[in-house]
Amino acid sequence: MKYLKYFLLLILFMSNLFSQIDRTNKPKEGKTPIFKFPKIQSFALSNGLQVKLVEYNQLPIIQMQFVFGAGSAYDPVDKSGAFNLLVRLLDAGTKSRSIFDIADEFEYLGTRFSASTSHDASFISILTLKKHFERSLSITADILQNSIFPDSEFHRVKDEVITSLLQQKDRADVTANKIFSKVVYAADHPYGKPVEGTEASLSSIDVNDLRELYKKYFVPRGAVLIVVGDIKRNELKKQLEKQLADWKNSDFKIPDIPNVQADFKPGIFIVDKPGAPQSQIRVGCLAVERNNPDYFALEVMNMILGGNFNSRINWNLREQKGYTYGARSGFTYRKKLGTFNAGGGFKSSVTDSCVSELLNEIQKMKESDISEEELKFAKNSILLSFPRSFETPAQIATQLANLVIYNLPENYFDEYLSRIKNISIKDVRAVSEKYLNPEKMSIVVVGDYELIKNSLEDLNFGKVQLLDPDGNPLN
Repeated sequence: MKYLKYFLLLILFMSNLFSQIDRTNKPKEGKTPIFKFPKIQSFALSNGLQVKLVEYNQLPIIQMQFVFGAGSAYDPVDKSGAFNLLVRLLDAGTKSRSIFDIADEFEYLGTRFSASTSHDASFISILTLKKHFERSLSITADILQNSIFPDSEFHRVKDEVITSLLQQKDRADVTANKIFSKVVYAADHPYGKPVEGTEASLSSIDVNDLRELYKKYFVPRGAVLIVVGDIKRNELKKQLEKQLADWKNSDFKIPDIPNVQADFKPGIFIVDKPGAPQSQIRVGCLAVERNNPDYFALEVMNMILGGNFNSRINWNLREQKGYTYGARSGFTYRKKLGTFNAGGGFKSSVTDSCVSELLNEIQKMKESDISEEELKFAKNSILLSFPRSFETPAQIATQLANLVIYNLPENYFDEYLSRIKNISIKDVRAVSEKYLNPEKMSIVVVGDYELIKNSLEDLNFGKVQLLDPDGNPLN
């Protein structure tokens, strides 16, 4: 009863306190937080592995991320999806450990192991407590040097991926993204092929393909190890030399990804989804590589055009017209030319209007200046959210990986905020004129073909072409 009395008094006190707050006054803006990227310590091991360390002492944990300079863009010809299978099978067994041994050991240690790939790079990530670092590193070293890719696990994982691809065909948004990439890139460029591969390409892959890729690409010389955590440089280097001394290089030299050739395909490309209440629309083109100096102006420009909820595209198509739950635009950045696209999911009955409005908003951005208010809002959106990308060791490691993959300088993030702050209205106009050309944009729509075909033809944006869910022409 005594505690209940104190509790009620506390509630009464807090209620009285909050009642004195004048909620009609908007809180004043605080100062922009000062961000300083943690110091990067770099060194190399005797086998050539480059190491980047950021000491993070707030928690007794260590995040390791191996970044390999090759991803699905290096899949063998007609075997897209090979790198994706490879990374999924890295921990499926070594010469001395079964898949169950590896899983049990990591679980016992509380260590999180994961592997993934993108078009430009592949990754192995390990998060562990400091006290289990040495043992976790030992298991990881075994995976790096001795993975065997058992036949039984290979067939199981390949079947899982094929099943997932079949399920994805029911998702119009996933289909739209894949078809858009296939349309904007030249037919033979690896960026136009999905990281997961296709049913046809996966069927042509055998386990020896993965073993060959593993020998060629998963070697010290082609990798950078990023470590963020509660460990000193000398201790880290000692442990790495001890555990990775036998990790050998191959004679294979990683080639460059082919340059992206302009291959504009005019017209509207439709994947039929009979009875679909929505059309998934993508309007876009080839854009820039990640290390392009126009990156900062493009980020500010896109924030205004379609980069957040308050952007022009969403305001027009959602707030004013009610055609969608949300519409966005954005850039995909890669080692070579990435893409720009705008779109979302829209009511089927207004598919043609949505395509027109997306093109109109892109054209307006290209041909007229933004306002000072828009510029301020866009820059603040980037500046104030930027520090959130460096809150955890995993986030810091991910950001460091971007420096590695895209050959960015180590002081890149120290200068990031000032580069954004210095963007002007003139800068935004310049990149808009340079990169946004609605007449040279491909249009991909996943929706009810019979319902939307005629109205899209009336837009006079070129031939309306019907594709299957893998992007192959049907008419």
